[in-house]
Amino acid sequence: FCTERGLEINYYLDKATDLWSALQEMENVGRGKVILKGTKFSAICDRPSTPIQLFTVGNIIRDTFTEQFLPLKDRANAIEVTFTNKDKDYQRDVLMVYDDEYDSSDRVKNPTQVTFDGITSVAQAYKEAKYRLRLNKYLIRTCSFEASVDAIACQVGDVILVQHDVPQWGYGGRILGVEDNNTVILDQEVELEANQEYSILIRLGDTDQIVQKTI
Repeated sequence: FCTERGLEINYYLDKATDLWSALQEMENVGRGKVILKGTKFSAICDRPSTPIQLFTVGNIIRDTFTEQFLPLKDRANAIEVTFTNKDKDYQRDVLMVYDDEYDSSDRVKNPTQVTFDGITSVAQAYKEAKYRLRLNKYLIRTCSFEASVDAIACQVGDVILVQHDVPQWGYGGRILGVEDNNTVILDQEVELEANQEYSILIRLGDTDQIVQKTI
C-alpha cells in the first residue's frame, strides 16, 4: 500500500530513546499507528479494506449508541508542513498547502502546523498535507457503542459495518428462522417500497462471515 502511493521514510535515528517513542515518530509517515498486541509491537494503516464484522441493534447493548458530529469551525483548511528537504542539502524547509475550497469558502482561515521527520521530498510533503486536509473535510462524525465480549471479533484498525435505528441506518435485528433455504424470518416487520431494490446483510454465527443477498 505504501509503495503504491510513494510513501517512504528517510530517517536517521541518532539519539537514545525507547522503542515506543522512536516508532511513534515514524508512524505518521506511513499513515498509521503503532499498537501493542500482547508483548509485541504491531501497526495499523489507514487504507481501504473489507469490513470484517457487522454490528446492529441485535448485538449492540441497548441505549449505549451515541453519535457525535464534529464542528467545522475549528477544522484546519491550510497546513504548514515542516520537513527536511533533500534538494536543499537536507535543510529544514516549510511548505504551505491549502484545501480546494480555501479561497471560495466563507469559513475562517484556520491554518495549522505539522512536522514530518522522515519526509525529504516536496512531493511527499505535499501529498501528506493534502491527505490530512481530506481527513479534516470528510471525517465529520463519530459514533460509539457497547457490545458484549462474545459479540466482538474485531480489533483496533479493522473496518466494521454499523446499523442502528437512531441515525436510521437501515433496519437491524436477529433472524428467527429460515424456510426452504431462501426465506428468512425476521424479528420485526420491515416495510419495503415497490420497485425498489433491497439487500440484506447477514452475519453467520458459526464463522462470523458477512453475507449479502438481494431480496
